[in-house]
Amino acid sequence: MSYSSSPSSGIGEVYSIYGCEMDKPVKNMALVIDYQNVHLSAHEIFAPSSPIEDSLICPVNFARQLQKVKNTGSLEKLGCSFLISRVEVYRGLPSSEANPQANARNLKQREQRMKSAKLHDLSLEVVYRPLKYKYLPYPERGIDLSVSPQEKGVDVLCALALVRLASSGNFDGVILASRDSDLTPAIEQAHEYCQVEAVKWLNNDLPYTRGSLSPDGFRLWTTNMRAEDYRASLDLHDYSLK
Repeated sequence: MSYSSSPSSGIGEVYSIYGCEMDKPVKNMALVIDYQNVHLSAHEIFAPSSPIEDSLICPVNFARQLQKVKNTGSLEKLGCSFLISRVEVYRGLPSSEANPQANARNLKQREQRMKSAKLHDLSLEVVYRPLKYKYLPYPERGIDLSVSPQEKGVDVLCALALVRLASSGNFDGVILASRDSDLTPAIEQAHEYCQVEAVKWLNNDLPYTRGSLSPDGFRLWTTNMRAEDYRASLDLHDYSLK
């Protein structure tokens, strides 16, 4: 599904969009984001001493920057450009009962990011799965707020999305944004249908960030996103509740 001209996806007659030369062959890509994995690893790698909320990643900015990085030199090396036309984001949602403010902020983030995606002609879907809370033992009632909630099932949703998008026939390739090795079987399954890639944060001062996911049977092409890409991917919108 490599485009030889602008794809008919609402982008129109655009010559260059975020490093993508639209008069050259263009590979149409989908991106699956394990949001908490990307957000927390970015904070750990690039800004561990800052408040974690300062490392919020905007999926639209992240996709645009990834596309720019992938297209740097790709025409010369591969004879094509890459267009990320579909982004699916999966993350946990705090309970409106246990943490109403965090719940409201998360929903506000989705609303803002959907608006941003529309402005950039990007197909974006943000899917929430309720966080898993520990409940107080009988005879007490309610959620035990002394125990942090956990994400459950988000990795399964990412795996299903990866295979679904790869097998849809709508994309030349799919890209996974996650460091979760539990997703390796899904990568192997998706590879049966189309090109599969990964993207990760890289800080050369931290050797552990140099590693990549290692599926069986093929080498997984992995795009490295560095400190400047992290900064370009940040969500600087004010989500304080007023």
